[in-house]
Amino acid sequence: MLSSNSSPSKLSLPLLPSVASAAGDPQDARLVFVGDPDRSSSPGADVAASNAIRTTKYSLLTFSPRNLFEQFRRVAYIYFLALALLNQIPQLTVFGRQTAFLPLGTVLLLTAIKDAYEDYQRHRSDTAENNRPASVLPLRSQQAASTVRKKWKEIRVGELVRVEVNETIPCDMVLLSTSDPTGVAYVQTTNLDGESNLKSCYAKLETAALAPEALAAAIIRCEPPNLNIYGFQATIELGGDGPRIPLGPTNIVLRGCDVKNTSWVVGVAVYVGMETKVMLNNSVDGQVWRPKATVNTDRKLLRLLETERHTEAGLHAVGFFLALATCNTIVPRVLDTSDPGVKLIDYQGDSPDEQALVYAAAASGFVLLGRTSGHITIDVLGERQRFEVLGLHEFDSDRKRMSAVICCPDNSVKLFVKGADSAMFSILDRSFDLEIVRATEMHLHAYSSLGLRTLVIGMRDLSSREFENWKACHNTASTSLSGREDLLGDTAIQVESDLRILGATGIEDKLQQGVPEAIESLREAGIRVWVLTGDKQETAISIGYSCKLISGNMSQIIINSHSKESCKQSLEDAITMCEKLTISRTQTDGGSTGSATVPVALIIDGPTVMDKIVNGLFGVMLMHVRVPFGWLSLVKGLPKTKCFI
Repeated sequence: MLSSNSSPSKLSLPLLPSVASAAGDPQDARLVFVGDPDRSSSPGADVAASNAIRTTKYSLLTFSPRNLFEQFRRVAYIYFLALALLNQIPQLTVFGRQTAFLPLGTVLLLTAIKDAYEDYQRHRSDTAENNRPASVLPLRSQQAASTVRKKWKEIRVGELVRVEVNETIPCDMVLLSTSDPTGVAYVQTTNLDGESNLKSCYAKLETAALAPEALAAAIIRCEPPNLNIYGFQATIELGGDGPRIPLGPTNIVLRGCDVKNTSWVVGVAVYVGMETKVMLNNSVDGQVWRPKATVNTDRKLLRLLETERHTEAGLHAVGFFLALATCNTIVPRVLDTSDPGVKLIDYQGDSPDEQALVYAAAASGFVLLGRTSGHITIDVLGERQRFEVLGLHEFDSDRKRMSAVICCPDNSVKLFVKGADSAMFSILDRSFDLEIVRATEMHLHAYSSLGLRTLVIGMRDLSSREFENWKACHNTASTSLSGREDLLGDTAIQVESDLRILGATGIEDKLQQGVPEAIESLREAGIRVWVLTGDKQETAISIGYSCKLISGNMSQIIINSHSKESCKQSLEDAITMCEKLTISRTQTDGGSTGSATVPVALIIDGPTVMDKIVNGLFGVMLMHVRVPFGWLSLVKGLPKTKCFI
């Protein structure tokens, strides 16, 4: 979950020479010639021929075979068909041969009639939709001064469409002008996302002030049709060698929206028919990707991602889940289901924590679909995007974090980092908001108190120079024949700096069945139990209670010292206190020494004992104290610390 409501920086990065080609149009960009549908729909343009839609599943020729195929995908139908066929063999006949197919045939016939009726209703709906009237401005004809009434299905890419108030947008079109002098228009998107509140769209001021005839030489370069109803990237040239004007999500209105509080709008069709975003999202032939595991999600967070993803808070949430989906070594495995249109994704990896984080990202709309050595594919809120993996610094016990250098679809290069709080807070940007840091620390403390394993997620944008410096160092380190791991670690440390916090996570690691009972039996048998963990102190204590390592009558001694003298003094004070408790209990029990042992839990962190390990002082004090510690927990312990213990 997100740990704060911080606002991310909106700095954009320049195109990097080694990541993106020189500034220019992508090879798959669509060219739309305003007012010239013939050029826009030329044979090599790869656009829909018309604005007609088709939601029917069958035709007169395909109904019988396709309907039978869909029905016999049910295993029960195949079973009863096999019984009927076996009944035709004289030695196996149980009932009449003529009536063997009657029950199954009746069910097939009734189902076919139902499917045919439903498809006929869809056909009628398609016909009514395709024949709705629309007003088109024919710029390149003698009727340029007036509008021409056309059916929706006759609209083509490049045509100018005029929509009046309370009318429905017939296709996805870029706004060029509106009745408002400022170029603003209001639309209702109930048919798209179910929201009844009005949304504002804008025509560029450069086009809003022009007459329709002046737009005849304009050219729009836009991205190919895609599922993302909240994103749009394009540019428009007004003719000649003029500058390209950028177009974004606020400059496009989608098919199915209703114009409200605006007398009229004029736009140019860029996606028509089955290429419109609403039809792409309504496709029955597309694959549905579903994670194998289910994760509970936060409704407020999902609403933020769906409706406000372009706000500062929304961009912050997008960065958080992109970090979870990209900064890992998980390999997705696609599994088939009984429904050909649904695919299960099983995330496989060495770390259960990474699996849990990737499943959490998928539950929030960031589904990791595929991974190769050079790139990963993620379904980002319904839009499939490809991210290049430029480098990966895996987790190690010294850095206590992992990072990935990712090139995003917009050619920006970002560094995503996740790690322990002790390793992350020290590499934050000094100008980062301290209130966010405090809020994150508070949430981490709350997670740890619940026994959750915590991680902090951070990010930074890499400039062109920073990326080139990192790339040179990374190439040198990865090709070195000696000391490669140390060099790669140094390279990671150099780039992992000046981070912005995106959020924090808490992962529950449930105890296996029977563990608390087994540990309690060990304690009752007088066996001391020592726990060596790399978790936070609060997490270790919470786990101690859950697995019955710590009981309510056990005294806790917590030692967090950072010098030899203070550590020695703390241990001596702890032993003295335990001896006093033992004497007090002996007197209470009437002098019986058999029951005088005081249960004590000693919690000490790894940095505290590091200096003691060198001289063996810590071990000597633990092994020769007169008061046995019922439980010892070493928190934040390094591997060499655990090895000594």
